[in-house]
Amino acid sequence: MFREAGYEIVFWDRVILRPEDTEFHTVFDSYPYSLLSFFGSGSEALTYQFVVKAIPYSVNKDYTELQKEWGKATLEEMRDRVAEKEKRILELEAKEKHLEAILKSWSWRITAPLRWLHQRRLRKKSTVGSTSATL
Repeated sequence: MFREAGYEIVFWDRVILRPEDTEFHTVFDSYPYSLLSFFGSGSEALTYQFVVKAIPYSVNKDYTELQKEWGKATLEEMRDRVAEKEKRILELEAKEKHLEAILKSWSWRITAPLRWLHQRRLRKKSTVGSTSATL
């Protein structure tokens, strides 16, 4: 398709995201398992978008020249992606340190009994609701 349009692909990649991490915030809990297993079985199931870089194709270009251009473009794109991933790792590490600080804090420890009671109350509420529904 690209060549017919007069272009040569020099870079091809894809962005992988879980559906709940996209702008649609899709939650699959309400979908049947058969549907989820069907969509999840393909190799492209988590592909959010394809990223393609193409340059105008010239029949007169030497193949080695195209390979060099492709290699340069690919290297630049990969460096950019590595930089993005490194930035994301630093952000996640900072969030992890912040979470660790919260979990070690005095207020977190002192409110532990309240959280336990709240969770117990929620569990009790859900079992009472399911019992009355079966009666």
